[in-house]
Amino acid sequence: MHYIAIWRYEVRPERVDEFLGAYGPDGVWCRLFRRVDGYVTTYLLRDASSGTGFVTVDIWTSEAAYRTFRARFSSEYEVADLRCAELTVREEKVAEGEAGGPR
Repeated sequence: MHYIAIWRYEVRPERVDEFLGAYGPDGVWCRLFRRVDGYVTTYLLRDASSGTGFVTVDIWTSEAAYRTFRARFSSEYEVADLRCAELTVREEKVAEGEAGGPR
């Protein structure tokens, strides 16, 4: 089992490149997540029907690892969130919870 958080974004058209940099594998979010044990990876997916729609899938080893990260790095999280909010028109959490592989 893993713990997963999925977010959907509508990015300002003129800020797509900045968004890709911030949310990509070497961006601010992945660098922040890697500072704590229990982070697995993040997938950044682009909406096939829109050049400005994106989804991120953050994968953690457990809910406890995710909660530890949020508690330990809450200040850094808030700073990054405020800075990255300028890149988007809309942001929403789509889902969060445990997910397993095929049975």
